[in-house]
Amino acid sequence: MKTLINEYSRNLSNKVLTPQNTDAVRFCIERLICKLLPAAWLIIAILFPPSNSFAKPSEDKPLANISVVSIDGDTLSLQEICKDKPSFIYFWATWCKTCSKEMTDVFKLQNEFDQDVHTFGIAWKDNAETIKAYFNKRDAVLKSYIDCDGSVFASLGISKTPTMMIIDEKGNIVFSGFASFRKLKRILNKQIKQLHDESGRPL
Repeated sequence: MKTLINEYSRNLSNKVLTPQNTDAVRFCIERLICKLLPAAWLIIAILFPPSNSFAKPSEDKPLANISVVSIDGDTLSLQEICKDKPSFIYFWATWCKTCSKEMTDVFKLQNEFDQDVHTFGIAWKDNAETIKAYFNKRDAVLKSYIDCDGSVFASLGISKTPTMMIIDEKGNIVFSGFASFRKLKRILNKQIKQLHDESGRPL
């Protein structure tokens, strides 16, 4: 790189800036920038590696002691709700059109893993009446709790709806994000198998 810079410096120093050779000088500078830019990006990548603050939350992380409100107005610990078996949580909102579209797959997961997985939703800044009215218009019901002030979403790093989260029976978050029905099913089956392997019970 030093040799390259010296070469271009000599070329530029031998030129007198006149209207006739300004284009040639500019061309030399542009070539120099094009050759140095990849090296500059490499140096930046080495000195300033990507932050892990947005790392995939699918790595095991302890579930914080967070409380949610039921449709009936009871305050419950999320850790208590998710104990003993894997949990699938659907973070949604009644006004979210994408949430309504994906709700069909959530119902399918709920039916398929009825006895083996806690399946429920957490609605963002909604109320019991709105949630009840929402499911009155649908063919199925997803048990949902309420995040009244958005603190549950914030505590779990949820920034958009819909977001799917899978938690193992020990309270560790093993997946958080958006995924297809097939991927979610695969993760849940894996969690159920691990649980049965550890307990020695047959599937």
